Amino acid sequence: MTKLRLHRDQLAAVARVTPYAMAGYGVNVALAAAAFWNTFPAHHLFLWLLFSFSVCGFLGLRSWPRAPSRRRHKANTTRSARNALVFAVLLALPWSFLAAAWAGAVSGTSEAILTAFVVGMAASGSILLAPIPAAALTYAGTILGPLILKLLILGGRENFVLCALAVSFLVFLVVLVMTNARMFMERLKVLDRLKVSIADAKAANEAAQRATSAKSEFFATMSHEIRTPLNSVIGYTSLVLARRGLNTEDARDLEIVRDAGRSLLNTVNDILDFSAIEAGRMKLLLAPTLLRPIIESCLSLILVDARAKGLILSAEIDSALDEVSVSADAQRVRQVLVNLVGNAVKFTSVGRVDVQAKWVKRSDDDVVVRFVVKDTGPGIPEKSIPELFNRFSQLDGSYERRFAGSGLGLAISKSIVVAMDGQIGVDSVLGEGSAFWFELPLAVSRSQPSTERSADSKPAGPGGLNVLVVDDMEPNRRLTSTVLRRAGHRAVTAASGAEAILLVQSETFDVILMDMQMPGMNGLAATKEIRKLPPNQSQVPIIAMTANVLPNEIASCYAAGMTAHIGKPFEIDVLLHAIEAVCDGSGISTRHRVPVASSGGRNPF
Repeated sequence: MTKLRLHRDQLAAVARVTPYAMAGYGVNVALAAAAFWNTFPAHHLFLWLLFSFSVCGFLGLRSWPRAPSRRRHKANTTRSARNALVFAVLLALPWSFLAAAWAGAVSGTSEAILTAFVVGMAASGSILLAPIPAAALTYAGTILGPLILKLLILGGRENFVLCALAVSFLVFLVVLVMTNARMFMERLKVLDRLKVSIADAKAANEAAQRATSAKSEFFATMSHEIRTPLNSVIGYTSLVLARRGLNTEDARDLEIVRDAGRSLLNTVNDILDFSAIEAGRMKLLLAPTLLRPIIESCLSLILVDARAKGLILSAEIDSALDEVSVSADAQRVRQVLVNLVGNAVKFTSVGRVDVQAKWVKRSDDDVVVRFVVKDTGPGIPEKSIPELFNRFSQLDGSYERRFAGSGLGLAISKSIVVAMDGQIGVDSVLGEGSAFWFELPLAVSRSQPSTERSADSKPAGPGGLNVLVVDDMEPNRRLTSTVLRRAGHRAVTAASGAEAILLVQSETFDVILMDMQMPGMNGLAATKEIRKLPPNQSQVPIIAMTANVLPNEIASCYAAGMTAHIGKPFEIDVLLHAIEAVCDGSGISTRHRVPVASSGGRNPF
């Protein structure tokens, strides 16, 4: 097959230039006729012209570009290779006849012109046919062979010299044709290997895309399967811990279970975040933001852990930060801060953790903010610092600052900071402590930021809301209903999308909490059907409450017409805040979506 393909490429290379070569051939025929008009007999010259023009016209029309046929490709290629030899002989015959008939019969200028035409046509035709060596050599031999024999027959010193020159020129053409043919064949082989390499690269790219798709599907499935039971573990332990009269030992045991569930959830979140970063799917949601509430909310999240270890946790926030709102992804900034402050508290046994935030540069349109998290921990060895922000990086346990967990936290933080065109680093002295810092260039926002609340603050939500809880799993329905009833709301449950639609048609709800993965009609399909109902039923806010938290999954929720998204496992305060947010915007449409964070204060985007 490779040899056949090379033959086909050889023929194609010649066929591409044949129409233009035949035009040149015809011009040379006309010039030769003009040169010998008074030298050769008119009837001989006319017959020669007729034959020459017939040959070049036939070959020119035959080789004119046209759509190739795929049928009988092998047979056509073989036949074309034989035809090339026949056509080479036909093209050479007029000039062969001219040389054999009139060599020695004319003299002086006419003989020189005759020799120039014959040699020139032999050279040009051989070069044209060089991709097909057999045709090129046949052409050159057909033209020069009769001339050589005629000169030998004529004899004489001058004719022998001309004969020797013709033989040497024929040898030169043979060498030239073979060299060009070899170079052409090498080029074809290189192109063939290049095509194979491109095909292999394309196949490898398609395989990589399939692998990426499979990995994403695996992460989505595993995330859902892990988050679903964690929803019950974290949710029910939080409910029990909220009861009065628990003894100290039971409360401590339940706190261990809840914290272990949250730790596992953080690991799942890290893996999903890093997967999105590797795939280039991390998106920044820029909005007008004040930085002080972000810092304060981070400290409030970690304050309990710091106090439990006897650490002082303080913040020094430049008052200028309160004067200007910036365009930033508040959730991502919070994620980096929580990671750095959390690590500082985790690996500091005695002393304090201080958080600083201040302007580094400021103009009317842009600012650069520097955040620093200092601790009095054991410090980091200098040789370990270059590897600190790499994925799965953990320091040696002998330095008592082992980064337990997924080993992705600092790598994710670096990716977020870099995505914001910022810088991140660390200064550390072994035995004295470390100072993790990052700088963010941010645009000044002319809009007013929305009010940020701490996840630990109690929502002053509207009481007595009628909430429809849609979930196919009974433990999830019971958990969510219990949380809602303790907050003073009324909860109605549905185990499927079809049941939810019937309830919406028969009863008025203030908000719907919709699961995604349900047998039969899933949450997306149910939402689309609800949005088709009459206005008094279709405008109800719908919050996706699901373990599906990947960016494309969240986007599909909004595309179906949902108002907001909460990831499972959910924090009680986050759920109540979400309900408050969508219900405060009475008459809120699906065009005005409220970006509600997943549990733990992390925005899955």
